Amino acid sequence: MKTLKTLLSIFAIVAVFSAGAYAQSSDDITATADVVSALTVVGVENLEFGTVTRGTTETIAPDATDAGKFVVTEAGADFDIDFTLPGSIEDGANSMTLAHSATSALWSNADDASGATGFDPNSTENVAAAAGAAAGDVYIWLGGELTVAANQPAGNYSGTITLAITNN
Repeated sequence: MKTLKTLLSIFAIVAVFSAGAYAQSSDDITATADVVSALTVVGVENLEFGTVTRGTTETIAPDATDAGKFVVTEAGADFDIDFTLPGSIEDGANSMTLAHSATSALWSNADDASGATGFDPNSTENVAAAAGAAAGDVYIWLGGELTVAANQPAGNYSGTITLAITNN
């Protein structure tokens, strides 16, 4: 019995001293968030081909006065530009092909298309705050190419161009 008590005492002593022998470590991280203003996009000018002639192709450059124009307000952070572009404009059952090339769009943080950055409106474009969009408005222009068939019926043709802006 004395041997059993001695053995239990030794186990208790070993257990007490070995509990402190394990390594312990801790560290902290910080939760952070950047609050940005809500982006607002406004279409301010339509892409206006005007009166067109049958059998022609009409092209409007993005820096032309008839180009479409959008303004993104409160552009205080990086964001993506995504267009939904119609492949045609229509009048009832009649349509004309509307195309946009890799050079059909521009953006700038100044309301001046002459010094703007060109981009392909068929792909997502990232506007980085470091590129000048850190404060104020960003202006976006859109041109395009309209193909008018030789037998195109007369009419008032239109289609919807949508610009979506997403904060990064």
